[in-house]
Amino acid sequence: MSDIDDDEFLLDEDFPLGDGVADMDTLVICPYCGEEVEIGVDPGGGSDQSYIEDCPVCCSPWMVRLHYSGGTVEVTLAQTEA
Repeated sequence: MSDIDDDEFLLDEDFPLGDGVADMDTLVICPYCGEEVEIGVDPGGGSDQSYIEDCPVCCSPWMVRLHYSGGTVEVTLAQTEA
């Protein structure tokens, strides 16, 4: 197996083809103001990600954690520590 084939195999393990569609956005509830908002998510960032993002309604910062599995994303939000 060549290096290119090895790389493709590893990517297939991380991002299985499934139906060929990965979630690119999702609805979440702000842990501060309680508003439901849609956020964009990027499967190209890896199967497990965490980052800070501000609520587009109240501007409070969230700790966003997401996990991709089979093209579906699971997102959890938490208040950041002051």
